Amino acid sequence: MRASSMRPWQRVAEAIELDPHNFAYVSDLGWTLLLAERYQEAEATLLRATAMNPSNDRAQANLEYCREQMVERCLCHNSE
Repeated sequence: MRASSMRPWQRVAEAIELDPHNFAYVSDLGWTLLLAERYQEAEATLLRATAMNPSNDRAQANLEYCREQMVERCLCHNSE
């Protein structure tokens, strides 16, 4: 897929393919999925990010915000 026709999360996903253990890429993917209102994918990705770096406040806050949005839209699956 040409970079110019890719959605933002697709660009970050490609970066993760090159470096799957890069916390910043995983966290950024979670945020871009959240902005795209792809909440379930965002939650799973942000959970991965928080597992990779539990002390990162931004990833934790993004996960909490994602879950709030999911509750507002009735999309949660018995989240912690």
